[in-house]
This record gives sequence, structure tokens and C-alpha cells, in this order.
Amino acid sequence: MEEFIDIVDEKDNVVGKEEKKIVERKALFHRAVFIFIFNSEGKLFVQKRSKHKFLAPGLYGIGAGGSVRAGESYDEAAARELAEELGIKNIKLDFMFNFTYRAENDNYNSKVYKGIYDGEIKIQEDEIEHGEFKTIDEIRQMSEEGKLCPDTALFFEKYLELEK
Repeated sequence: MEEFIDIVDEKDNVVGKEEKKIVERKALFHRAVFIFIFNSEGKLFVQKRSKHKFLAPGLYGIGAGGSVRAGESYDEAAARELAEELGIKNIKLDFMFNFTYRAENDNYNSKVYKGIYDGEIKIQEDEIEHGEFKTIDEIRQMSEEGKLCPDTALFFEKYLELEK
């Protein structure tokens, strides 16, 4: 069954819907969510994206994330993506900030959340090669080395600015 994504305007109003593969191929403006997962030591989970992903294959993302499905709220999408990608369910997620990304190959409005989790992580193997908790300094180094997805690098910087 094909997944449908809401298409939105600059003010985040739904103006249509389209199949996910078309949204990706045409870089249509849509909604997305990202979830920073910290452990109780303050380390942040990073995941290496599969080499088969349409966008940023083989690069690193932070936590979990993805497109908001048609008719789904940001909060619902955050819980779903976290469960699908990392096997994490029923944890408290706190909203951190809104983020808009515009690029030649991807365009979206997003909400970025954070949660704390010390349990077992079960990665979605068809989308993620591997994942691990890293310190903020280690992730900063990864960003400087160009190992983070382009959008991830930007919203990681926004996170760092807000935490100052």
C-alpha cells in the first residue's frame, strides 16, 4: 500500500496530498518530524542511514525522523517514527523547536522533539545500518567532517544555539 503525504504551503496549511515517492522525487513542500533521543548520561543517539535511502544515503541522522503522513499530526508522526525506526514506544516527547528546510532535493516544515531513553533500541534494518549514543562533542565533530545529513547538520546547529 502506497503511503500518502500532505503537501503544505509556506504557512503549513495543507494544500493537497501525494504519494511519498512523488513527494521525494519532486521535492514537494511537506511536513516532517525529528526526534532527538538522549540517554540518561546526556549522550545523543545517531544513526547511519542505509545506502539504499533516497535522500542522504550512508550519512548520519540524529535520533529518528521522517515525513508526516496525510491526515496525521506532528505528535502522532513523532511517536510512529520513533517506534518504526528505533523500536521505542510510549516515552514522553518534549517539543523543542520548529524547523524549515529548503533544498533542491527536499523541502519541508518540521517539528523537532526530544526524549530520554535508556532501554533497548531495535533499529529498522532496511533504513538504518547501525546506531549508537554519542556525546554532543562527538556529533559536532561528525558535523564538521561532513558525516551528517545536510538537514541534520542544520537542525543540530539550531539545537546547539538554543542550549547555550
